[in-house]
Amino acid sequence: MGIRLKNWRTTLLLLVTVPAGFFTAFTLLSFLMPEAQTETIQLKPAEWRIEKSYVSTDWPLWLDSPEEACVSNFYMQDSASAIFTVIPLQYTVDDKDYGGSSVLHIALNLTVNVAGGFIERMRIYFYENYDNSLACLRYPLSDPYFYAWENIKLENYAYAFYNTHLLNNSLKAFIDAEGLNNPTEAYFRASGIDWILKAPENMSQQLKIIAEVTFHNGTSRVRVAIPIILNLDADVSGTFEESRVITPGNYTAHISAIWEDPADCYRIWLIQNQTIEIQAFLGKHFPEVTLSLYDPLQNLAANVTLKDYLEPRLTDKIISTVKMEGYWYIKLTSHRDNGIYKLIIKVSGP
Repeated sequence: MGIRLKNWRTTLLLLVTVPAGFFTAFTLLSFLMPEAQTETIQLKPAEWRIEKSYVSTDWPLWLDSPEEACVSNFYMQDSASAIFTVIPLQYTVDDKDYGGSSVLHIALNLTVNVAGGFIERMRIYFYENYDNSLACLRYPLSDPYFYAWENIKLENYAYAFYNTHLLNNSLKAFIDAEGLNNPTEAYFRASGIDWILKAPENMSQQLKIIAEVTFHNGTSRVRVAIPIILNLDADVSGTFEESRVITPGNYTAHISAIWEDPADCYRIWLIQNQTIEIQAFLGKHFPEVTLSLYDPLQNLAANVTLKDYLEPRLTDKIISTVKMEGYWYIKLTSHRDNGIYKLIIKVSGP
């Protein structure tokens, strides 16, 4: 599995890595400061989500661009900046390395710059409320292919199979690094992280990854928490009765005509005279998918057959004005093969 992911990891990390020299506009000055009261800043989380699959994704978790599988959160204020990016790489069902559990393979990187001060510490925490799940740092942290350290040194770490006494039911892993010689810029990259789910595909799970950066900005000591949440939603049912309630937005999921998961069904509340626009972009493994809209009485209102994932036609969407208030149903059906799709829903009007 490590060999299979190697090229994807290299490509992704080149795409999302922010070089330390990117912020050369700052005037960088390093000096020691006396102890000061710490100002704590908690950012709102950035989120990414995908539906769990009953079959391993032998292709990456994006459609046309690797950037679709990245989620980033940013801190930029005055003379300090931090960019934290998490990249879900691949979803594996029945992973033999972890006793047959499903696994989400993850990469991440964190770039920090401080002008007129210095970086004291960078930490990464992995949290999930499901007791049985685990987080694994798959490769030695000294391996330069899977981990990169710039102007920081590793102080401590723990995960499912090392230093477990430092963890608890919700804290699944952490990495703690200290700044080297009061650096004004620092960088960390990791690409050997496995989230071992230990749960069935019909159960939703959420992993919170927090980058915590402590720095001195010239006047005070600041600690910033930068959270990213990865949502793995339970497999969407293909029936009206068990359809997933959604709101306007983008949804990425997987269906398979081969592995007994041929359809996904959603429902959305609409009021009279609203207009709904529905579009689905298909992954490369789909030869044909039908996108359908049903009214609250479950009567077919419109449908379209999607065949060309590379160049979707302008007509490959559904636009409908609602004549009846209630839950309207959106259904995608795969006729052959399996893969990932992105569903885009827009609603306008009263």
